[in-house]
Amino acid sequence: MSTAPARFWRSKFWQRWLLANALGEFIGLGVVAGSGFLLFQFFGEPTGAAQTFAISRALVGLGAFEGLVLGLAQRHVLRTRLPKIHGWVRATVAGAIVAWTVGMVPLVKNRAVFVTQL
Repeated sequence: MSTAPARFWRSKFWQRWLLANALGEFIGLGVVAGSGFLLFQFFGEPTGAAQTFAISRALVGLGAFEGLVLGLAQRHVLRTRLPKIHGWVRATVAGAIVAWTVGMVPLVKNRAVFVTQL
């Protein structure tokens, strides 16, 4: 049996990759959570479709920030192995925007159903 997989998990690259992802998500999601909390404290629960869409857009924008922080942290580690890597941060931001947009669908859909039932 090969010990190559065991060596990979103990490698400095893997440890740096895990740390970069943990810190990137901690900072990125921390800002999203804090900003989202303040957003709801200031504006309250959305009462109509326009407010729901506005909050959804704000959360998607905050999600883009999360992707930016994560992508920068990941790129910092990847450049040790792939010094000419380009587009990683943009791809991570794009992925975060898609993920947050898909994640907002239930909020918008449920809010629209709730408002129409009032």
